[in-house]
Amino acid sequence: MGDTVQGSEEGTIVHEGLPPDTLAEDDELNPLQMYGLGLLERVVAVRRSYQDDPSQDEWLMNALNRAVYAAYLDCVDEGVAESAKALLRQGAEE
Repeated sequence: MGDTVQGSEEGTIVHEGLPPDTLAEDDELNPLQMYGLGLLERVVAVRRSYQDDPSQDEWLMNALNRAVYAAYLDCVDEGVAESAKALLRQGAEE
């Protein structure tokens, strides 16, 4: 995941690893939002690397797709849906 910097309020973090158009310059994320976006980013990366495996199992690909969806829903619940959508778009483009 990208670099993080402590925010002005204790316990908040500004995320610098998201695509540039996802967060306003002064948006700060709490630790739970950061965790959700980080998890989504990691699961998308695993799914992307597994998609290229010629011997992939269908059940494992289905499990990875469900993990991506679950991580996305966590991001929606935490109020960072737009950032999550940007990560998904970025993952689809790579």
